[in-house]
Amino acid sequence: MVRFKFFAGIFIFSLFAFPLFSQENTSLQESVLEKKVLSLSEIDLLIKKNEYSSALEALSVFIKKNPEQFDRAQKRISQIMKKRLDFNAQAFVLAEKMRESAGFNDLQSDALDSKKMDIIVSLEKMEQNPPKEAVDFTNDARRTIRLSYYINRSNSILAQSAEFVENADFDSSENYFLAAQKSLEALSLKTKDSDVVFEGEKEIAVVYPDELNAKVEKQIKKLSELNSSLKELLKNCQEDYKKYKSAVQNLRTDESESALKKMSRSFEKIIRARNEIYSSGNELLSLDRRAIELNPGLGDTSYITFSTRAVFGFENLSSSGILTAVDAFLNSRAEDLKNTVYEAVLTEFSLINAQFALNPRIFDSKIETFPVFELADGAAKFASQGQEIYSFYKKIDGGDFSGFEKYKDSLLFIQNFSAKNLKNAIALAQGVADKNLEIAQKISLNKNFSVLGKEILNSSAYYENKIAEIETEQNSQSVKAFLAENKILDWSVPLTFYDKILLLAKNECENQAGNVWSTLAKAYSDEGDSQLADFTLKRVEADSLLNGIEEIESETKIVKFYPTKAFQKCEELTEKIKKEIIVLAGFRKELDGGQKFRGTQQIYTDSVLNLESVIVAMNGLLLDCQKIMASAKAKSNEALKSANEARRLYESALSYLEKKQYDQARNSLSDADSTYKKSLQFEENDSLRREFSSKIALTDEKITALQNGWVISTVRSLITDAYNGYYAGNFEYAKRSLDSASEIWEKTQAQENSEITELAALVKEALESSGGKEISYADPLYKDMGTYLNNAKLHYDEGSKLYSSGNTDEGKKLLVQARDEVRKVQRVFPKNQEAGNLNLLINKILDPSVFNSTVTQKINQAKAMASSGREVDLRNSLNEIKALQKIIPENKAVALAVKDFESQLNRLAQSEQTRKKLARSNELTALAKNEKNLNKKIALLNEALSLNRRNTLAQKLKDEAYILNSKTTTVKNYLDDADEVRYSRAERLYNDGLKEQAEILINDLFTKNPQVAKVIKLKRRIENM
Repeated sequence: MVRFKFFAGIFIFSLFAFPLFSQENTSLQESVLEKKVLSLSEIDLLIKKNEYSSALEALSVFIKKNPEQFDRAQKRISQIMKKRLDFNAQAFVLAEKMRESAGFNDLQSDALDSKKMDIIVSLEKMEQNPPKEAVDFTNDARRTIRLSYYINRSNSILAQSAEFVENADFDSSENYFLAAQKSLEALSLKTKDSDVVFEGEKEIAVVYPDELNAKVEKQIKKLSELNSSLKELLKNCQEDYKKYKSAVQNLRTDESESALKKMSRSFEKIIRARNEIYSSGNELLSLDRRAIELNPGLGDTSYITFSTRAVFGFENLSSSGILTAVDAFLNSRAEDLKNTVYEAVLTEFSLINAQFALNPRIFDSKIETFPVFELADGAAKFASQGQEIYSFYKKIDGGDFSGFEKYKDSLLFIQNFSAKNLKNAIALAQGVADKNLEIAQKISLNKNFSVLGKEILNSSAYYENKIAEIETEQNSQSVKAFLAENKILDWSVPLTFYDKILLLAKNECENQAGNVWSTLAKAYSDEGDSQLADFTLKRVEADSLLNGIEEIESETKIVKFYPTKAFQKCEELTEKIKKEIIVLAGFRKELDGGQKFRGTQQIYTDSVLNLESVIVAMNGLLLDCQKIMASAKAKSNEALKSANEARRLYESALSYLEKKQYDQARNSLSDADSTYKKSLQFEENDSLRREFSSKIALTDEKITALQNGWVISTVRSLITDAYNGYYAGNFEYAKRSLDSASEIWEKTQAQENSEITELAALVKEALESSGGKEISYADPLYKDMGTYLNNAKLHYDEGSKLYSSGNTDEGKKLLVQARDEVRKVQRVFPKNQEAGNLNLLINKILDPSVFNSTVTQKINQAKAMASSGREVDLRNSLNEIKALQKIIPENKAVALAVKDFESQLNRLAQSEQTRKKLARSNELTALAKNEKNLNKKIALLNEALSLNRRNTLAQKLKDEAYILNSKTTTVKNYLDDADEVRYSRAERLYNDGLKEQAEILINDLFTKNPQVAKVIKLKRRIENM
């Protein structure tokens, strides 16, 4: 928009001071000396007449001629300069008054103008023949005062016009029309008759050519007519502007297109009127320039100048003037619509953005392009409309719109971008997503690896081709050119979306090109894993068959071994593994086609490595199968070998049985049993188990039945020996006899023999009471103690001989040595009979008093023991004293004690109590003889024998009962498999010291197997823990 400078110099005053020697006077200095030199009195006269310029010139000449009088001349110069300073001060006052006129009403302006004229007259009288600067200053001031009405009035009108424009808004065009109407008032404010020029105080009226005046009137008339049409034009354009803006803001593209057409027509009408106003304004400017050429003194004061101000306004009021009002309306609406269109385009792109979650998951589902393409078309249409709005500017005359070309180019770019580039990018993304879904569906439905491999390879090529298409789009020259040059509009939102979706699509293609290989590799790897897992399971099954499988029999877990089945399973498995390795090797070779993705696709890399490891693992399974097969074959051979050995041992047992070599037969049978079970530990064999489990038990019963008679008679003989040993005081012998009897009894009998048990208790008691009298061969100190005793005997024999022969000193010396050796034994075994007897004999020689007291003590101890009246105590006391009698037969006190104990025993045997026991024993024997129930019969006989251990009839009846009822009384030596396992568990619990748990288990076993020897023995051991 053109703005005019008007009377810029009126309010700028040059306040002057005249130097003594100015640059302008330099050329005159040489001629100064040639001028007449005035005296100081003559110069004073010039100063008095206010001819300051002449006085200064004369003073200059005077000083040159009379430099010695410089000070006197300088005083006069200072006087003149003071007068000049007074002029400047008045000039400043005038300048301030000039400034005060702005904004005054007419009366105020007239009063102020009168004051200004008074100051001008005063300034003109201050100096005769003043310098040109002073004359020009006062003349300009006079002209300004004369024009002040027009200037103030013009300024007031244009200020009001500017205020209308500045207070205008987008809801109405009224202010713009009012601004134009107000500016029209200034169009004919000053007439041609009011123009004057000055010559000093003289005003000279300016006369213009008629032809110039006519042209001015024509343009003023034309402007008035144009101004009268503006109201309707502005109103119509405002309405069309609002309708179009609403359609754009609501993104109604079809409505906005029709609204734009109507609005464009309204804009074009106003622009045509505006251009006419602009043309008339320029014509007035041309006529004004001609008027000034004809009258140079006019300056910027002609009536035409004031008319041009009404059209164009002036710089201090940038919003003033008719043209400015119209341009302000056009500019404001066009710029607002440009922003509205820009926002609409961005909104369309924001809606496009909202359709997508721009992350890699976008390609996991179908991309719908229809709504997005509609939005892109909307953005393109609005961008096209924005270009049409831009075209309004090109129709306006006199404007510089070169910068707006970039705006148009920016809109054209986004129009093409929306219609082509953006759609291409979205279509490419859609293609990638569709391919992803297609592949996923094919993979889920197709488990044929051959077909799947081809599909995946084709898909990989598809993605690689898509990458090339995306790169072509990314390198779009139109986009690159725009980014390089045009920054007028910010399209970062759509461009960022465009770049991101292309980058995501490219990355997705790159990933998917690798992913399809990863998918194939994963499928092949999973197939390998599946087969490996299946083969491994089969190998584990084979291993379990080889190393034992737990099976439940009678609620008990039993481990059984099946090496032959393991061999067969591994043999079959080996063939399958070999075939699968060939298949997997083919898969691995095929995967070499995706080798370039090994560094970027972790799944592909892992799957390939896994497939390789699966092949290695399968080769390892082959080795495992070979080992299992070798071990299975060896175990099968061992099983067969043990089975054959078991049969041989069984036959051997039968052979011994024929020869009545029962122990050998039982041993061979036991070996046959353990050997056949050993065979089963190598390999389960139902037929072998059935074969041996029945015949082992039957043969064992046969051996027991045949051996039982010998056991009964032998045990009876050993019990008798034990009784004899016991009554003879030979308790160790009695114990050995009973131990042998117990061992033999258990060969065939299940229940314990009460005779053995009761007599063993008596023997044990006797041994405990006389404990330590003998040193057991098993004692660790037996050897050392034997050496001491042997040495003591030798030293005693030699010492006693020397002593009796009269060599008392040497004899005593050896006897003391013997006593020391005896005491070494007694320190460890104080009750040892041999050491005690030897010590007694030594004391008999060395210390008779100690000897006598010891003998008396032993007799008293024996009597104290016998005082209980029990047969066993009497016999023990008798045996003790008889042993003493053997070493000192001459001792009368000992002989008397022996006789006394024997008498007590005789009286005990003949006592009433003894007779009753014998009678009761006989009575019980008679009852047992007729008793049919075996258990009751045995109980009666056991009671009879406890009352009279020498009851031979009871002994006979008892032995016969055991022989006749061997099936119910004899032991069994074998358990079934389930009970064998439970027995082993009970034995472990016993060994671990867990009595209660072991007891529960063994009692259960005993209830089921009361005749099995080892169950009976373990039960006793547990009970005795």
